[in-house]
Amino acid sequence: MYTGSISVTATETIQAIAVASGLSQNAVASSVYTIVPLGPAPALISASPNTGMQSQLNLPVVLTGTNFLPGPVCSFGPGITVNSCTYNSATQITANISIAANATVGTNTISIIDTDGQIATLPGGFSIALNTNPFSPILVNAGGLCYTDSQTQVWSADKNFSGGSTASSTHSIANTADPKLYQTERYGNFTYQFTVPNGTYNVVLKFAEFYWTSVGKRIFNVAINGTPVLTNFDIIAAVGTPYTAIDKTFATMTSTGTVAIEFTSGSADLPKISAIEISSASGVFVQVSPTTASLYASQQQQFTSSVAGNANNGCHLDLQSSSWHTNSQWPIYRPSFRNNSSSCFCDRYQPGGQHQVGNCHCQSSAASRFVYSDFCPFRWQRLHRLPGEQLERGHRL
Repeated sequence: MYTGSISVTATETIQAIAVASGLSQNAVASSVYTIVPLGPAPALISASPNTGMQSQLNLPVVLTGTNFLPGPVCSFGPGITVNSCTYNSATQITANISIAANATVGTNTISIIDTDGQIATLPGGFSIALNTNPFSPILVNAGGLCYTDSQTQVWSADKNFSGGSTASSTHSIANTADPKLYQTERYGNFTYQFTVPNGTYNVVLKFAEFYWTSVGKRIFNVAINGTPVLTNFDIIAAVGTPYTAIDKTFATMTSTGTVAIEFTSGSADLPKISAIEISSASGVFVQVSPTTASLYASQQQQFTSSVAGNANNGCHLDLQSSSWHTNSQWPIYRPSFRNNSSSCFCDRYQPGGQHQVGNCHCQSSAASRFVYSDFCPFRWQRLHRLPGEQLERGHRL
């Protein structure tokens, strides 16, 4: 047996030969090895977000640095479970973490282990904040029984629903450490309603299609507290194949003590859900109501914006028009919006057809009222434009 170190400065191939001698016969064996020197050491520069709250589940964190390799291992220190560590590029990794309810408040070191064994650390890179409003995450196994997952989290049997039916499958489910959680479902037109303290939350909707095997067979919509979060959602189209788990995470805010999740039919078959997870969220959150409105000329519509996690409740509202009006002569006419303090300036026009989209960017307080003008004239500055080019600029007459 030979034990020792071999130093290389470039990729080298070596051959190891072993010879055994006996009284009556000899034997020779050999193996060929390729030795590759270590590449540049990885460096971990930042994490975003760099703070989370006790009991917070499934928080995505983007890690930025250099010299990352595919297949990294992430660590966020004690009290934090890393659910996944996904290589995006040599400069970016996305981790999904869950913070224990009893995690120690303070800062933790983040570590990345590259597949070549080299380690990058970011001391104090992630902070655990005290949960001043303790909330036990809501975990519901839709259409199923009580279940303990691979992280020892206990999912309750199906509850808090109105409408719908249940179904199950024994087919294996890919892309998850907990396939059993995706082998049951509630389907139909139905609503889940949960009582929670006022605040902000992350809602994780878990799906897997085990009835249909091709795209276009099940298309549906989902709204949380009246705000659409999934429109014309096709599970297979989103994940790429049947019998495969996919999770969708949405932030929501409530001032009524309720999180209501409504599933409604789209253009094909019926909605479905396999599991629902609701956990506390931290950071700044903005919600606008209503999210869409259909208006006629001179009609007024009030949009209310709610801001949590920041004392400043002012925000920018982006108003988007889906109809344009043109004639054969300049100027070009298009819908516009005006609020009670200033005009919203629309800065783009995309010629060449109906139902083009334009944006109006407005500064507003928490609640603003806008008047919709159906034919608002603009004088356009014609820029040098090749055939097919789609941008011109203008200003209000």
